[in-house]
Amino acid sequence: MFHASARIPEIGQRRNFACRCERGALAVPRWLASASVIESEVQVVWSFLYLSVRNLFALVLLLGRSDRSKDVEILVLRHELAVLRRRSGRQRTEPPIVHC
Repeated sequence: MFHASARIPEIGQRRNFACRCERGALAVPRWLASASVIESEVQVVWSFLYLSVRNLFALVLLLGRSDRSKDVEILVLRHELAVLRRRSGRQRTEPPIVHC
């Protein structure tokens, strides 16, 4: 059930009153809800375009690199992985303790 937080405007007056739900949240007018949906869709499209262009540039840079620099990067990544494995250690799995 909605309760008007302001009086209802007369015909021809500007309508900027808000309604509150039982839980206290503001009810969003339909035109504003559709505008926010369109805005979020536009943000998704721009985000997709940004990621696409960024990955395209990364691919061009990767194709332009020499084999030696690629090998060095692989060695550095292997070293980082070895350090992380040493730091975390292996988790030992033990059989569950059963009390009889």
